[in-house]
Amino acid sequence: MPNCEPLAWYGGIVLILTGCLIIIPYFLRKAELVSAWNFLLVGVAIFVGIGCLEAAVSPLRFRGLEWFQPTRAEVQRYMLYTTAFLVVMIATYYFDPLTRAASSRIFNKWPPITPKLLIWVLLGCIPFAFALMLEPLRHIIFVSQVVINVSHKAMVFSVVFSFVLWYRNRLNLFWLAAFIVVFMAMCLMGILSGPGRRVLVSMFVGPVVVFYFYTARHWRPTRSMVILACSSVVLFSVSLMYSTIRHYDRIGGRHERDAAGAIEAVKNIDSTRWFERFQQDMLWNLSQSVVHYALLTDRFVETGLLEEKPFNTFKFFLVYPIPRAIYPNKPEGLGSVITTKVLKATTTWGTGVAGHSAYEGGVIIAIMFGYLAGFGCRMFDDPLRRHPTNPFLIAMVSAAAMHLIAWPRGDLSTMTFEVAECIFFTIGLCWITRLVFGTERAPYSMRYPPAHMPHSYQVPSR
Repeated sequence: MPNCEPLAWYGGIVLILTGCLIIIPYFLRKAELVSAWNFLLVGVAIFVGIGCLEAAVSPLRFRGLEWFQPTRAEVQRYMLYTTAFLVVMIATYYFDPLTRAASSRIFNKWPPITPKLLIWVLLGCIPFAFALMLEPLRHIIFVSQVVINVSHKAMVFSVVFSFVLWYRNRLNLFWLAAFIVVFMAMCLMGILSGPGRRVLVSMFVGPVVVFYFYTARHWRPTRSMVILACSSVVLFSVSLMYSTIRHYDRIGGRHERDAAGAIEAVKNIDSTRWFERFQQDMLWNLSQSVVHYALLTDRFVETGLLEEKPFNTFKFFLVYPIPRAIYPNKPEGLGSVITTKVLKATTTWGTGVAGHSAYEGGVIIAIMFGYLAGFGCRMFDDPLRRHPTNPFLIAMVSAAAMHLIAWPRGDLSTMTFEVAECIFFTIGLCWITRLVFGTERAPYSMRYPPAHMPHSYQVPSR
């Protein structure tokens, strides 16, 4: 598009930067290949790097907005907000002492990780995963939203714990059969829970993360990267295939997301030509016009079509638990406000950090989001470095993975709470299991220590 030429080279720089931050520390044995930080960097690469390339070569394709042409000032502000965010995010993650101090104080006490505990957690999570289907709970103020959020996390935890039960004893065919049944049931529940892709793909992420921390992290970096790259292709293919059927309840006069319709839709995936659809417009399918939407948000704010709401996302954080039925003026996420109130549409947009910054106060907001992102990733990664085969932490990062990838797209208020809920769910589950099973005296540690982590380790009981 005119005036968007700088976005081409800017997107290229972001892609190189994120690639280096993922690959170089891993090859130097100073970081894990699978981490919350790397999931977030993948999201930055997709929704900033590739998003900028899309904006540079393609017009906005939202119906009725084909006229939009960003100005040079809008493009410059986009790059300013994004750069401020990236600089603060990287500095916070690698150098902030307060972040390191906070992350060192959480997730240090665990119950003994035994087969009995794994079975107990699995049997405890499965009912919560199915609670989503209890119709009476879905109509109770506050309870309905809690049930939905807890159910999503319980699905992923069920998959991870059932897989760990088998993976710790791979000759046991009973646990293999149990994992397959749980995996298929949770995938079906993920489809029934709504058209969103992140919950379903998280079911596939869980076993990959387990495999990495139990096995692949001890391989040579090149071998591990090849296996993880192949796994990523599979995960991406699952996301593409589900994208073609995720609104199956709107086809053929259906109005409900039932199991029969889900199974029928899955059987017909081949007929949807999912890969051909992706090939026809790869840049849009990857970045989903997030940079276009950020630039348009800036335009709407500057022209007065969209009223600026200083610190809106952070205000949303403070009142998030309060039901909207009780607090009608509760802040709303930008992704829905810009479409429903400005465009009178029924969809939602992801406008990225730059869009939120334009809407909520400028550079200072981008800086705050950068600190939030770096701080949040440390809360996942530091405990996982200390306890890399702990199934609670593996399930936590698996449940958060797709939300972390989608975080740079937004809506930031929604994605931040999705990620935070994974931490809260793990804390609650750990607290309950410690009450039942007690607290392990020695810290639960890794099975095979790599050379770059000179600590003392214990072999976890099988």
